Amino acid sequence: MLIDLPGFGQSEPSDEYRDVDSLLNSLLEQMPQKSIVMGFSLGGMLAVKLAEAFPERIERVITVASNALFAANDEWPNAMKQEVYRSFYDMTKQSSTLALKRFLSLQVIGSC
Repeated sequence: MLIDLPGFGQSEPSDEYRDVDSLLNSLLEQMPQKSIVMGFSLGGMLAVKLAEAFPERIERVITVASNALFAANDEWPNAMKQEVYRSFYDMTKQSSTLALKRFLSLQVIGSC
């Protein structure tokens, strides 16, 4: 079963999911009673949250290109620098096309 997160893929954004708990509950309603969940990036972060909140429903979690946090802090320095995150966040408000180009460039930093 493939679940398309609101505002990603082919689904429309929704104001219904302003907080993580409402999104997790909505995802849970769509899933079988026992699930192995796999998520990419943000989806991986949500998969871990699902397993944490509903351990009786989640048998296994697979994450791909996921991190504990998008932006680094004192407790988790292994994420995107706060300045880069803020710049990217502001860019998404200005131009989604420009933000997508920036996102893709961030994926390949250091790969050459």
